[in-house]
Amino acid sequence: MRQHYTLAVANYFEARPNQWVSYRELMQVGGQMAWRSRVSNCRRDLKMTIENRIERDERGVANSPYRYVPPVGQQALPLQGAA
Repeated sequence: MRQHYTLAVANYFEARPNQWVSYRELMQVGGQMAWRSRVSNCRRDLKMTIENRIERDERGVANSPYRYVPPVGQQALPLQGAA
């Protein structure tokens, strides 16, 4: 089951190369309690370059969006196996 969610997160990122994605979106794809682990699995197991940054809103509440950066000169293609 874990691999299914990891592939779903990877596909979500690859469909949005170089676009910042909110943690709320990742929760919907990777699971509310484990989305951070899925991002980590993409980095470690799939060798994806995924960046994150910390932003604060006007109330000082932190938000940490993520983005997938495909390898230079390589077009991002969807991974197989995600439903």
